[in-house]
Amino acid sequence: MQKFSIAILTTCCEVKMARQVQNFADCMVEAQRILSAAERVVVLTGAGISAASGVPINSVNHSDTSFLTTVTTETFSQDPEEVWRLHLGLREQLLWCPTNVAHQALATYAMDHPHVVLTQNIDGLHEASGHPKVVALHGTLWANRCTACGKIRHDRAYEYPQGLPHSPCCQALERPNIVWMGDHLNGDVLGYAFHAVSLCQALLVVGTSAHVQPVSRFAFLARERGAAVIEVNPDPEGFVPANIVIKARAEDVLPQLLSM
Repeated sequence: MQKFSIAILTTCCEVKMARQVQNFADCMVEAQRILSAAERVVVLTGAGISAASGVPINSVNHSDTSFLTTVTTETFSQDPEEVWRLHLGLREQLLWCPTNVAHQALATYAMDHPHVVLTQNIDGLHEASGHPKVVALHGTLWANRCTACGKIRHDRAYEYPQGLPHSPCCQALERPNIVWMGDHLNGDVLGYAFHAVSLCQALLVVGTSAHVQPVSRFAFLARERGAAVIEVNPDPEGFVPANIVIKARAEDVLPQLLSM
């Protein structure tokens, strides 16, 4: 697993809590003010940020209904060929899905405003946009994991004509390196995510209702620690305790919001 570190700053900028604003223009101005002032920003993303890339919104994360919600370690043990067939089909589909302006806006913003992206998506589009610090909470479709020792290797194949993949390390069957139903999130990944959220001064929640545990706890933790929470979602469901809600699609507002 890629290692990250958080610098605990001894001097903090002052991030004033968001005012109660209603109209879209005021929400944008207030959100931009908060993000400009914050020295430690965390961005939480979900399926909505990849919709403009043509990614099927029901397949990029586990908070939606799709075949991924029916796959378990047990079903893989019973029929690895079928499970791999489904995952390779999704890989092939994602090959034709480019990054969109929302992914690119976050990557550009990171050049002058270092921040971490915590994503529930398995599509790899944040990484493809060149963002330097992405934590894939549910893993990535573009990697395999050895079922014997757990070693991970990147793999962009969308077919295995010679048979199912086996690991170079143990010669054991590999599985997709994503979190299936019933799996626990990687402890190191989850610990890092909670640590980052606990230290942030602003949490930007984009394209997710964030109602599935343990992700649903991030925004509440940020608020408890005094951070401002900004939600970008065309159809917010009220699960995010946001100071500011921008009711819009990510691709329509992130380029403007992050142009500082």
